[in-house]
Amino acid sequence: MKRFMQGALLAILVLLMGAMTAMAQDAGFKDIAGVEQENAIIVACDQQLMNGVDQAQFMPEGQLTRAQLAVVLQRTFELSGKDVALPEGMYADVAADSWYAEAARACAANGVFAYAAEFGADEAVPRSELAVCVQQAFAVRQINIPMTMQYPLFEDTEDLTSQELMAVIFVNNTGIMPSADGYFRPDEAVTRAELAQTLLQIVELTAVTEDNDEVCKLSPGRSLVISLPANAR
Repeated sequence: MKRFMQGALLAILVLLMGAMTAMAQDAGFKDIAGVEQENAIIVACDQQLMNGVDQAQFMPEGQLTRAQLAVVLQRTFELSGKDVALPEGMYADVAADSWYAEAARACAANGVFAYAAEFGADEAVPRSELAVCVQQAFAVRQINIPMTMQYPLFEDTEDLTSQELMAVIFVNNTGIMPSADGYFRPDEAVTRAELAQTLLQIVELTAVTEDNDEVCKLSPGRSLVISLPANAR
């Protein structure tokens, strides 16, 4: 997780600088200026957690695909996927030489993605699935983040499974994917810009030194004590 922690420290400095327009130009993307998640996109790309669709475009409103999510989660949480053998019949639609194959295997082997016969690389990712994947990634890396101990009341989560509901509570109460209007929108497809914002929240929450139990000052009004046993080397 060393790269993950180092990236977090730099991300906080970026947030404090405030020269977002100039940075957007440096990033080379012509389609992110003025986008609500512009800051998050810059940080995600600067830390090499995400890439543009080409050198000039990030496509912030483009739908996030499962292949893209797998690659981003592998990079962010440093999930191992080399020489991983999946159970027979799992992800039969993933070609061994595809650009996302290793990431898909890594996410599956670590339980970030559920067992399935097909991966569905080009399928959109609903918010409920992103919530589950994020919670699972934190769990597999044993990153313990204190969160508000309350049960959020959402008007649209009654049909979720218990796993999905617990994941929604996790990402809401930690501020990773917060919702303040009473609706989580679990079936809504996640955009690339929204994933960047989620990554920024993750980076902020894990912006600590490698010393366990250190108090980390985040954005105004927030102070967390975070234990990271997975960082031990």
